[in-house]
Amino acid sequence: LFLGISFIIGGIYLGNFTFDFSWLVWLGFIPNTLQTVDYFPLLPWFGVVLIGLFFGGILYKNYKRQFKLPDLSKNYFIKTFSFLGRNSLIIYLIHQPILIIALYLLGVVNINSFF
Repeated sequence: LFLGISFIIGGIYLGNFTFDFSWLVWLGFIPNTLQTVDYFPLLPWFGVVLIGLFFGGILYKNYKRQFKLPDLSKNYFIKTFSFLGRNSLIIYLIHQPILIIALYLLGVVNINSFF
């Protein structure tokens, strides 16, 4: 738990600075020229994983759940989200070209930049 919290604090602290090198970008050292919308470095996110492992060890002792959950498998919303979760990869792969085509038709994206 302490290590997870330390990694989160360290990642938040590193996020306030930029650096002149990019070889540690995976760790959380953000270079001056980084432009991305999906950047998830090791710090602070490994801290979130460690905290999850800590609470998982408490809530699932001996690999068994220590509490009861109601059966919601017949609920329409649960069925819908379960379907989406089971098919998330194919949904992702289908929606990417659709978004690129839509942005191209709107004139926002130059299709030649992808090739």
